[in-house]
Amino acid sequence: MPRQQVRRTSTIFWVFLENIQPGKRQKSNLPMKYQNNNSQLDYLHQTENNLIKINVSGKEFTTTKETLRFFPDTLLGSSEIEKYYNDELKAYYFDRHRGMFSAILFFYQSRGVFRSPTNVDRDTVEEELEFF
Repeated sequence: MPRQQVRRTSTIFWVFLENIQPGKRQKSNLPMKYQNNNSQLDYLHQTENNLIKINVSGKEFTTTKETLRFFPDTLLGSSEIEKYYNDELKAYYFDRHRGMFSAILFFYQSRGVFRSPTNVDRDTVEEELEFF
């Protein structure tokens, strides 16, 4: 899919994907502090200690809502994530590529550093970045 057709929610990922140099830490052009005008955005299904559980094809990840909110125009950083909540698992569930999600979560945690897994083909990387 040409870059111009990628959803707005994944634009930030593409910027880093196209400029990645293996083995070299990338410098982010993003602000160190994110100021969200909509500070009232809350995840409906969060634990009491501010943790968010995300289950990707059976593998559970845990992070904080602040980590995800740093990128509010993405699926994970917006209220759009709520439609993926699974009451049975008590987590947000995505039937997606587990190995790729580790890289996506690291992107959020590092505030913009993307490191593509070496064992994931480019088409899968692009598909997962577009989704999240």
